[in-house]
Amino acid sequence: MNAMLQRWHQWLSDRVLPLGLLCFFSGFFILHYDMVFRNAVYLVLLLPALFCLPGDRQSLSLAKATPMVGVLLLFFLYLNLSPLWNPAPTEQDPYLKHSTYILLFFYAVSLVVRKRPHSLWPILRVAGVLAALSACYSFWYVDTAADAFRGNRFHGAAIDHPLLSGNVYGLFLAMWLVEQRQADHWPRWLALVCVLPVLALVLMTQARSPLLGTIIGACLVLLSLPSRYRKVLLYAAAIAFVFLLLFWEPILQRGLSGRPEIWSTVFGQSLLHPWFGHGLGSEPVFERRYSTLFDAHNVPLAVFFYGGALGLLLWLGVLGCAVQAVWRQRHHVLGLLAAVMLAYGFVTTFFEAGYFINRPKENWFYLWWPLALALGLAMLPKEVNRHG
Repeated sequence: MNAMLQRWHQWLSDRVLPLGLLCFFSGFFILHYDMVFRNAVYLVLLLPALFCLPGDRQSLSLAKATPMVGVLLLFFLYLNLSPLWNPAPTEQDPYLKHSTYILLFFYAVSLVVRKRPHSLWPILRVAGVLAALSACYSFWYVDTAADAFRGNRFHGAAIDHPLLSGNVYGLFLAMWLVEQRQADHWPRWLALVCVLPVLALVLMTQARSPLLGTIIGACLVLLSLPSRYRKVLLYAAAIAFVFLLLFWEPILQRGLSGRPEIWSTVFGQSLLHPWFGHGLGSEPVFERRYSTLFDAHNVPLAVFFYGGALGLLLWLGVLGCAVQAVWRQRHHVLGLLAAVMLAYGFVTTFFEAGYFINRPKENWFYLWWPLALALGLAMLPKEVNRHG
């Protein structure tokens, strides 16, 4: 029985989970409906990860020796228990189910990082090509779909929101920067062909956070480069500057998008329950002239609202463990990728993703994916592989 479970586990982790990750990264670019994307992620990634658990004693022993695992589990446990001391006005609680999805995602990514690390770059490259093709399709799609612009802001054909489109597509701008740092990187002209339509789409969404996240990621890549290679990044920066000159006016016209007012209001509401929070199921409320928002538009602030100071402390513990893991594996072939993804995620989630415990959605790309990658690195031996 044990031998059969191990063979089953080996087959799922070697064959199915990489395919599931490819489905996750490319799903929004080949599908038109998020419901189809979710079902595909359930069937090809999360369900196989669940089936991997019975035959995986090694992961259990590694989890016991990895501090990030304990902090992460404690964070989710604490938040899911929060309605006990501050019951929310909701009839049913989906958060335990959604937390299970997120933890299975962490487990799936960590398995691929540990057992099939060389499959990650092909997956990301294929997804990056599909992102470029999807961006090109979106430019054509606007001619036949009048709703592709919302208030003169563009969104991708498969993601029905400008900010979310910018954040998801922008992740691949950061990815291509790191890809050029790998020993077997694609020719620079080919990477540029994939980058340009994605960059154009991100600029047309007028989303600032993916641009800022990509810039910070580029700085990390620059620090990792020998001086003779830095001119390549300077060329990329020059091209990005030209695009910014073309799109600077609509981007700057949006100002701060009401973020300071939203944060100030939600912070004031958070202080009503400062130690243990309002609990999951409660909602921050921000009244606007024509509508009402129920989103903090900031993950640390949302954690403080739901979980109070204790929840925020646990969240900072998760982030701290992730940074420590990436630093520990800074010479690993995936270490730079994880560092750039974390930097991109820190920036984008500072302005978005107030709903952070949810089913597979756009914010998994820039919130849970960087942390899951860091967890996979945390479970590896120290500096097991280096850049080529």
